[in-house]
Amino acid sequence: GGLAGGAIQERAPVHVDGSEAPPPSESSVGAAAQAVGVRTALAVPLLAADGVRGALLFRKGEVAPFTEAEILDLLAYLLSGGDPSSK
Repeated sequence: GGLAGGAIQERAPVHVDGSEAPPPSESSVGAAAQAVGVRTALAVPLLAADGVRGALLFRKGEVAPFTEAEILDLLAYLLSGGDPSSK
């Protein structure tokens, strides 16, 4: 379930900023994310020829969609062996 599960099921990125999030009472995942300060999230499925391998999940504490530049920066950092949670 959750955002990553949605990206895997849809085989497409799922991007949610805080203005689109369901009220905490409607989603235990949404409530948990809000409780730790997550306001915007992006899940990107990892596609392979034989299916989906998993998903990458990016989060931030402000209500602001990820820009294309932020996404490319995060992916480049990951591919270089960096830890995106330290950014």
